[in-house]
Amino acid sequence: MVEASRDYKPIDLLATLGEPFKGELNDSPDAFQMVEAAKWTMRNVARRVVGRERLASQTLLALLTREHQLIFSRTGTAKSLYAETVFSQFTAETFSIQFTTGTTEEAVVGAYDLNKFREGTIWHNTEKSLVTADFAFLDEFMDANDMVLRSILGILNERKFSKGKQFEQARLHSAIATTNYVRRSEMSEAVLDRFLFQARINPETSPLDQLLIDRVYSLQNGRVSKPENPVPLDVLKELSKMVKGEGDTNISASHSLLFLKNQLIKNYIDMLFDQRREQNQNAEKLYISPRKLAKARDVLNASAILQGRFDASVEDLPALRFILTTISGSEEDGDSEEEIFYQALDYTLTSFSREDLNDVEKIMFTYEYYEAYKDGKLVEAVKANLPGIFRIVMSLFGIVSWQDVNKEVFLQTLQAMKIKSPAVVQLRDNLKDKIIKYG
Repeated sequence: MVEASRDYKPIDLLATLGEPFKGELNDSPDAFQMVEAAKWTMRNVARRVVGRERLASQTLLALLTREHQLIFSRTGTAKSLYAETVFSQFTAETFSIQFTTGTTEEAVVGAYDLNKFREGTIWHNTEKSLVTADFAFLDEFMDANDMVLRSILGILNERKFSKGKQFEQARLHSAIATTNYVRRSEMSEAVLDRFLFQARINPETSPLDQLLIDRVYSLQNGRVSKPENPVPLDVLKELSKMVKGEGDTNISASHSLLFLKNQLIKNYIDMLFDQRREQNQNAEKLYISPRKLAKARDVLNASAILQGRFDASVEDLPALRFILTTISGSEEDGDSEEEIFYQALDYTLTSFSREDLNDVEKIMFTYEYYEAYKDGKLVEAVKANLPGIFRIVMSLFGIVSWQDVNKEVFLQTLQAMKIKSPAVVQLRDNLKDKIIKYG
C-alpha cells in the first residue's frame, strides 16, 4: 500500500528550501530564488499579523495559482490589516473598496465617460478601478448588491470586463475578499464559487498570540509596515505561469497522482456528508464544481514548486485541504472539516496498492495510444513502450503494424488487465465504454 497515516503532517509551505531570501533578487533570478522571494513575503505577513501562519500559507497558494481568497470573520480580527499587508509586499497596484448595499457599479469598474454618454454610449472610465488593478481588497463583500456582483464575476474568473460595446481585459492577479456572513442568491453563489480559497477567522487567540499582538502593535501602532524592498509582481507572474502550465518550465504529475487526487476529493465529500447527515438527516452533499476539481491540479503544482520540485507527488495532496475545506485562519482553532480531510486522505492512500496505481498508468497509457489511433498518428517509434499486454493482444490478432490496429485491440487489451481495485476497474470500464461509443 501507499504509505500513509492519520498523523501525517503536511510540509510547511512557508519554510525555506535552503538559502533564505535576503530581500533583493538577482538580475536573473532562477525559479527557486523566486520561490524563496514569494515565501519571504508571506513570512513577513505572518510576523506582522500574528497568528495567521495557516492563513498566509493559503494566501500564498492563491497568489501562485492566480486565484482569489475569501475570509469570513467578525469585526476586529485585523482582516483589513492582513489584506493590506499581503499586497504591500509587492510592487503592484491595489484596488480597495468597502461594500454597502448602496455601492454602485461605477464605484467598482469606473465612472461613466460623460462625453460618450452624451453621444448615447454607455462606457466606463476604468482607470484606477478593479479592471486595471493587479490586486483587489473587497471588504464586506456580501453587502454588495447583485448588479455589482454581476460586474465583478467576469473580472474575477475570466479577467474580462464586458458591458455593451465595451470590452477590456482585466489585469487582476488575485483578490482577497472579506465578509461576516453569506447572503444566498443565485448571483452570490456563482461569485462565491470563484473564490477557490476560503478561510474563517475566530477572534479568540492564545495567551502567547495576545502578547505577540501587543508587541507588534507597540512597534507598528496598527499600521501596515511595508518592506524596504517589495517583491516585483513579475515574480508572482512567472511562478504562476509555471503552476498553470503556461511557461517554458512546467510541473508534471503522473496519471496515478491525479487519480488519487480525484479519489481523495470523492472520499472527502462522502465522509463530510456522512458526518452532516448524522447531525441533520436533510443535509446535502458538498458540491465541488468541475472548475474546482480541475483547478485542484494547480494547487498540487503550487505545493510542489514551494517544496523545490518540478513534479507533483503524494506529498502535495495535503495541500488540497486549502481548497476543499474552509480553513481555520487561527492556529489555535480546532477544525472538524480539516480532521475529516485527513481521514479521507489516509483512507485514500491506504486504499490503493502500488499495483493498483500501476494499473491506472497502464489504462491511461492505453488511452493515449487510443487517441493516437483515432488521430491517425504513426507511433511505431515508441511501440516498444506499449504495455506488454497490448503487444500480446496485437500478436493474438496477428497484427504487426500500428496501421493495422483497430478498436478491438484496445478493448481486448483493457479487458485482459487483471485489476483488483473496484475504483480502477471502473476507470477501465469507463474507457471501454468510450471506445465502444466512439469507435
